[in-house]
Amino acid sequence: MNDSGEAGERPGVDFAVLDGVAPGDASPTGRASGPAGVDSVGDGWPIDLTRRLRVLLHTLPLDGMRRGDAIRDAELRHYDGLVLALRVLDVVIDRLGLEAEADREVVTRALRPVLSAMDDAARVPVSPKRHEWMLDKLLGGLRNDGDARRPSLAADARTARLST
Repeated sequence: MNDSGEAGERPGVDFAVLDGVAPGDASPTGRASGPAGVDSVGDGWPIDLTRRLRVLLHTLPLDGMRRGDAIRDAELRHYDGLVLALRVLDVVIDRLGLEAEADREVVTRALRPVLSAMDDAARVPVSPKRHEWMLDKLLGGLRNDGDARRPSLAADARTARLST
């Protein structure tokens, strides 16, 4: 451990040791690192900042779930996509290594009370059909399906019929 607190690193934490990179070896960016954990290119970008940025980039899909709430179909906007996504991940992690994996039925059972509570909080009648629709969107987003969080064509058609 490094207690010097050099170049923006927190005292007591040597990120190079944690990452298995010896001082002076190539940085995670592929460039040689200079003294005090700064890239040798001279841009003053601390290596530990690169590592921290890399960790934050792993959270972008979850942030996308949150941002997707605003562009989702109007009937589904009262659902908190991030909360639901974290609950799905919790269910999947709980089932890792077990004989009965987390399939859609297991996820549906786990999310049904959460979806109903969100309906109640928004003063919207509970609808199993709407819950299934939201699960389609949510699981599509978690599976990295590009259209999962966009309003459906059927919803656009319903909205157009209502406005005419």
